[in-house]
Amino acid sequence: MKINKLQRRLFSIFLVAVSWFVLLPATAHAWGSKGHQIIARIARQRLSPRARIAVTELLNGQSLEVVSTWADLQKSSQAFHFVLIPDNSYSYDGAKDCPGGNCLIEKIKYYRGILQDTRQPRLERANALKYLVHLIGDLHQPFHCTDKNGKRANVTFDNKSTTLYAVWESGMIDKSQWSTEQYARALENNEQTSQRALSRGTVVDWALESHALARRAYVDGGDLDKKNYYADYRSILDGQLRKAGVRLAEILNDVFR
Repeated sequence: MKINKLQRRLFSIFLVAVSWFVLLPATAHAWGSKGHQIIARIARQRLSPRARIAVTELLNGQSLEVVSTWADLQKSSQAFHFVLIPDNSYSYDGAKDCPGGNCLIEKIKYYRGILQDTRQPRLERANALKYLVHLIGDLHQPFHCTDKNGKRANVTFDNKSTTLYAVWESGMIDKSQWSTEQYARALENNEQTSQRALSRGTVVDWALESHALARRAYVDGGDLDKKNYYADYRSILDGQLRKAGVRLAEILNDVFR
């Protein structure tokens, strides 16, 4: 039986779709509540006056921190929180890595468009804003941009059995024992790179940055017990939180400019 090109293509798409359900963690949390709130607070501090007014109106007075985890409660959007770029790849192929456009990269583009379109219903724009706040955070969690499933990598961290995914999701953040406000303030005080420099690039560029970090973090995580993983990766994690906040602010400032 001969298989034509269309059949091979459809079968390829089917395999990619199946891989999403096999590899996706049970929940879509990227940084845990505290991580997303840290990112949102950093962004809020950098909003232009015009963007701050627009955000406040759309969210009915709620802060970015409050709505930063809203997207995790939308069960129909679980696939939106990831882009499964193959571990051995150094580029993003939308046709292969984002079947049907249902992935982190394309949904960020989509919701930015909805937010920017003032012809859209107010509720749709408000929800688009909530998604953007969360998904920009997800984009900077390395294991949300790779097909390497850190949730299946069992490790011991801080004398507790956990997974590499959970170490990045909340383990390293919680180890600081800082509040959300303290953590965000520390990142702001230690910032050495300008907002303009951090915000350069595209959504795809930022995803590939995370993808490269995931490759390195996964390899080193295989020997987590013998290495000072926290010391080695805390500054990298902090850098990702800071970048996410700065880039989120730049996107919102641009949308409402």
